[in-house]
Amino acid sequence: MTDKNPGKSTNAQEAKKKREVAQAVSTYLESGTILLNKYQIERRIASGGFGQIYRVKFQKAENITLAAKVSRREVAHFRRMILEQMILTKLRGKKHVPMIIASGNYKEFMFIIMRMLGPDLARIRRKTEQKRFSVPTVLQFGIQAIEALKDVHDRGYLHRDVKPRNFCIGAENDRHRFYLIDYGMTRRFICEKSGVPRAPRRCAGFRGTARYVSVTVHDRKEQGPVDDFWSLLYVLIDLAEGSLPWRQQHEEATGNMKREIIIENLFM
Repeated sequence: MTDKNPGKSTNAQEAKKKREVAQAVSTYLESGTILLNKYQIERRIASGGFGQIYRVKFQKAENITLAAKVSRREVAHFRRMILEQMILTKLRGKKHVPMIIASGNYKEFMFIIMRMLGPDLARIRRKTEQKRFSVPTVLQFGIQAIEALKDVHDRGYLHRDVKPRNFCIGAENDRHRFYLIDYGMTRRFICEKSGVPRAPRRCAGFRGTARYVSVTVHDRKEQGPVDDFWSLLYVLIDLAEGSLPWRQQHEEATGNMKREIIIENLFM
């Protein structure tokens, strides 16, 4: 008997493998580790290809809970950590950007300490009965997401990985605010000195998540601000409808479906 939906089976296997790898990864920092003489590691709360996330206590004010993003210095993701630290610093004070508190090195690790946030939208959606959000909730999120992307674009950068997992709600009394996270894939599209757009590359690499990237990315062309907003459009439809028609497809098939589909038909 053949599998009628091999894509779904493959994705389930990949997800299981990722969970097993995450569980097998050793903890970078032990509980009780002190960073910069004032930030105490409490426990690991997440891990992935980017590194690990820890719950952190500020020793001088125990009622303040922070988070530390930690990566090994020798791995490829270290460059992304450096980039993220720079972007978070440039965007400090923007209401939809995580507040960076400090950054530094500890042994063979680099870390960024930020204000603790709540869960991401992908995790929240998994807990809903219908696996989707109400239209008012999606609209509220969409308005704030546009504000977040505008702040990034106004500083001359593209996010290039807009997806539900990269938006979190605030913690505790800040639950109605959405935050755009993970700036390790950003790229400057405006020259810092001249203020004019950078010349497009003849062939740009694939950057982003296949389910949400624009056709431009599938075509390996240079991205611009509009491509972040195309990704946001797909995210909004996904959150409102519960899925996208190319959810289980590989990258090439996903690109072909996006080229052919009429956007209005994505709304059931």
